[in-house]
Amino acid sequence: MKYFCYKQLRYIFNPSSLQFEKIRALDRDVAVGWFLSEAAPLSNEDAGNRERVYGPNNTVVPVNPVWKLILLECVNPFYIFQVFSVALWTAEAYYYYAICIVIISVVSILVSAYETHSQEVSIHQLSRMSSRVLVCRQGESDLREMDTESLVPGDIVSIPSDMSVLTFDAVLISGSCVVNESMLTGESVPVTKSSLTAEYGPDEQFSVNTHKRHTLFSGTHLVQSRGFGNHRIRAVVLRTGFMTSKGELIRSILFPRPVSFQFYLDAIKFILVLSVLAAVGTLYSIAILRYYQNSAWEQLLLALDIVTICVPPALPAALTISVVYAQSRLKHLQIFCITPSRINVAGRINLVCYDKTGTITEEGLDVLGVVPYSGENAHLDGGGMVSTMGQVTRHHPLLGVALGSSHALNVIAGEVTGDPLDVKMLQFTEWDLDDTEAGVIVSPPSEQQSALKTNSVHQKKLYPFASEMQRMSIVAEVHWTPSGQRQLHVFSKGSPEAIRALCKLSSVPANLEEVVQSFGDRGLRVIALAAKSLSPSQDYHTMQRTEIESDLYLLGLLVMENRVKPESIQTINGLNQVEVRQVMITGDNISTATSVARTCGLIGDGDQLIRVEANCDGQGEPASVHFTSVSSGPPPRRTAAEAQDETEIDLDYHFSMTGPTFDILLKYFPNLLTQMLLNGTVFARMKPRQKSALVGLFNQLGFTVGYCGDGSNDCGALKNADIGISLSEAEASIAAPFTSKKTDISCVPRVIKEGRCSLATSFAMLKYMVLYSMIQFTSVVILYSVNSNLGDTQFLYIDLFIITSVALVMSRTGPAEELVVKRPSQSLLSTNILLSVFLQIMLMASFQLLAFGLVRSQPWYESLSYKGHFELVTFETTAVFCISVFQYIVAALVFSKGKPYRAPIYSNLWYVVCVGVLIVVNSLIVMQTPDWLLSLFELIALPSTPFKVTIFVLVIVNVAIAYFTEYVLDKSRLSSGLEKERPKHQQLCDTLSAYSFWPPKDTSIHRDIPLDGALKLSSLS
Repeated sequence: MKYFCYKQLRYIFNPSSLQFEKIRALDRDVAVGWFLSEAAPLSNEDAGNRERVYGPNNTVVPVNPVWKLILLECVNPFYIFQVFSVALWTAEAYYYYAICIVIISVVSILVSAYETHSQEVSIHQLSRMSSRVLVCRQGESDLREMDTESLVPGDIVSIPSDMSVLTFDAVLISGSCVVNESMLTGESVPVTKSSLTAEYGPDEQFSVNTHKRHTLFSGTHLVQSRGFGNHRIRAVVLRTGFMTSKGELIRSILFPRPVSFQFYLDAIKFILVLSVLAAVGTLYSIAILRYYQNSAWEQLLLALDIVTICVPPALPAALTISVVYAQSRLKHLQIFCITPSRINVAGRINLVCYDKTGTITEEGLDVLGVVPYSGENAHLDGGGMVSTMGQVTRHHPLLGVALGSSHALNVIAGEVTGDPLDVKMLQFTEWDLDDTEAGVIVSPPSEQQSALKTNSVHQKKLYPFASEMQRMSIVAEVHWTPSGQRQLHVFSKGSPEAIRALCKLSSVPANLEEVVQSFGDRGLRVIALAAKSLSPSQDYHTMQRTEIESDLYLLGLLVMENRVKPESIQTINGLNQVEVRQVMITGDNISTATSVARTCGLIGDGDQLIRVEANCDGQGEPASVHFTSVSSGPPPRRTAAEAQDETEIDLDYHFSMTGPTFDILLKYFPNLLTQMLLNGTVFARMKPRQKSALVGLFNQLGFTVGYCGDGSNDCGALKNADIGISLSEAEASIAAPFTSKKTDISCVPRVIKEGRCSLATSFAMLKYMVLYSMIQFTSVVILYSVNSNLGDTQFLYIDLFIITSVALVMSRTGPAEELVVKRPSQSLLSTNILLSVFLQIMLMASFQLLAFGLVRSQPWYESLSYKGHFELVTFETTAVFCISVFQYIVAALVFSKGKPYRAPIYSNLWYVVCVGVLIVVNSLIVMQTPDWLLSLFELIALPSTPFKVTIFVLVIVNVAIAYFTEYVLDKSRLSSGLEKERPKHQQLCDTLSAYSFWPPKDTSIHRDIPLDGALKLSSLS
């Protein structure tokens, strides 16, 4: 068997296709019927063959020995270049600097190896899991106890009740479990898993996503397990090793998704330009050194020295310092980042998507009341809402039973746990819950029993809530009193749309939609309840779910209040002010979602709301889209400056739509959908796959998308977004690169602020390092012209004491307190940045040449250089060194501006102290006081005090011109063909703004009516 491993996954050679293919487990291309009737214990031989194919069931990440990590660090291109540089400096007798670089490199290698080793140990501890499990094997009457590392896909296992953490993915075929999936989803609410049943068609393809409520995932904690009768809890192993959900988490940490960010690509181009300049400088050096008749060996060494100057070895490290500081500040704010490269990307966010429940609104719901429906007339009385359980039980006993029993709650450690909605509903009913071996039994308090005519309800079968179906159901045995009769009932609870589709048409009031919308308009959440009885001849064990949930009778509506978090209003209004687009994507009712959007500020006062509804009957009739103007008002005026800003989208009108409409638009009206996304604000009844698809469409339009959510339903969207922020108590999850332990959306502007600060700092550091290398390059080239150079101590002081210390403290500046409209650029190839670097290089070079010329024009000047003799201690070297040491500080000051993305520079105390100390030391060097500085820095005494003053004057003028240059460039709005073309959403917005018929209101568009060519995206794709 030929195979290879790539990113911890195996690829096996297929002789028929002559290709290596990734091995597949049982999570795809397997029918549901196979698990129910054909899955059989594996023979020892078959299990052994599968283990050779799939490998052991573990996700262990080996910990490399420290010596190996040190060796791997040493072969890094950065350190190879350092070895070349040290060898060159040693040959030039620059021993002090070479020794310092060796010490710094060794310490850096050791620290890096130690940190890598610590991370590997942490990941190893996270990934190392093993336990014992009972396995069915062919030909063996008893279950065999085995280590879980020996499991293979297809094994049938019996899950023991004392198993704390699952180490494999499996599908339940008998029994039920309660698990905590917070490590994978970020949602700490216990989840009930039930066994796969015949409710699905035998030929239906099994899918982990579709059948998630029957699937146990590796890495989740087993909270409770329960078998039915004498049957054990059994499951079929689906995936093992790194193919499991936990394996995916480990692989996402080991191999994070690469980020294609323009800044990093442009940084490489800058390094290439510096390399070309180094080559030119090398040729110049050889020519000038040959003119002075230096030896061939000196020519070679000094020419190669130019390479180490033009391409600063510390550049890659300098660019990562800002990200490290930002990550540390976020951690202090309880925001954890497992992919630091995404921090800079966060600085470019211009669209944020939110989930609603638990994200914008409170996680918990408060029961406002119940609207009973007796079925005696065709209308539902929305004003007849009752607020106590006593009122429900007296007149609508079956509705009371449904409220008390329609949930998926469990008792864990003496506490009722489960979905917060279910917990609130049980608290409203005041019923007691007893979690027994036989199942969940709920019973009303004694004061309700006579009115309800029941004293207990026993849950027999549970269909947990599935977001794809928007409902949950139970089969329950109701013990009626005083007759003592036990009768099976089906109770269903879910969205009014989903429950309505399951009910008999005659049991649904004609005004149901109107009543639901009236509650939704007030921001209330509405849950519908329905029921039916089962006859003794109906065996619910063999019935499919569609049959069990058919022909229901509507019982009434549960109305719940979901309050908006105070932080949500503040955050959304703040982001609105800086024109960051914000969108709500929720599974809730569209009326409720719209009301919450108005409350929290997603839809402003006076803004128009256009509801989009698409229809497609699938019977040959063309699909159609109808636009209904829900509300309107005077649009807020915007200034000319705001209109010219980079965010061109007019937010005075908003589109809202549901998940079914989104699917129809995506299939039949993709161009029209794309146009509506420019102003789409509310997306309701969205399923997880639709959330993820919507985020992908925003990405295609050129938005940098952030997504903030708190539940497992958001995992796909969190991964698909450029920046995913999971609201979770965990420090990290598979769901997103960012995890906030503070469960509100105030973390979003914090991440954006840190992203903008980090990105602006990375730009400043790159410009500073480039200017540093060019200042030193200029100094050396000028001095080569008189057969001289900077001394060993001078290089040491510049590179170690000035550059290194400034680079370390310069990046410590934190983010600005307030966000601004304009985002930082992500491209280094913009006219402003290129002009800034070029003009500063020319300015620094000019003042060095001026100092060089002035010293040679002094009456006391004496040339100490001549052919065949390379002299370091000269008047030219002293003058150039004295002016250049200040230029490094000037460059740091010029590129360390605070506003608009960073805090004021004076807030960085370390930076202020560092620059102050360097200015004092540099001044002492120029004044040549005390005398021992001359010998230390290999300087020649300047006999003229006025000339020393002249150097200070040159420095002051240099600072003034440098600041003025940056000020002018900052105030200008220059663009260039070198910059990336405008995103698609901005181009499309310009096109739409020219048409008076957009946005469409109170009109319909049919599939067979061609759209105006101007509204198509063909020109943009």
